Amino acid sequence: GDATSGGEQHFIVTPYQGYVHTVAFKNTATSTAMTGTNLQFRVLRNGTTIYTSSVQTFTAAARTYKGWVLSSTDATFFAGNDLRFQFICTSGLWRDTCAVVVLKCLI
Repeated sequence: GDATSGGEQHFIVTPYQGYVHTVAFKNTATSTAMTGTNLQFRVLRNGTTIYTSSVQTFTAAARTYKGWVLSSTDATFFAGNDLRFQFICTSGLWRDTCAVVVLKCLI
């Protein structure tokens, strides 16, 4: 993880212009105990935060998803931009979660 974020992150270098459409988390617990609560994510473009989500919680048990749909102006990018997706629990503790990211590219 990046020292300034203190957590898990994933990144891509974009080949096209577009925007981040959807980000979803999966609760990867194997029992009814949730592995992540009070989740937030942010999107960085070339190292600068361009979007931070509101705080959300898993309201169901294992193997459930929580997702956000962003507007076309929330997290835009251009060809060659470095996009980073960082995920954190407000407790400051990192949990076993995974994410799905959907990008809309304008070709």
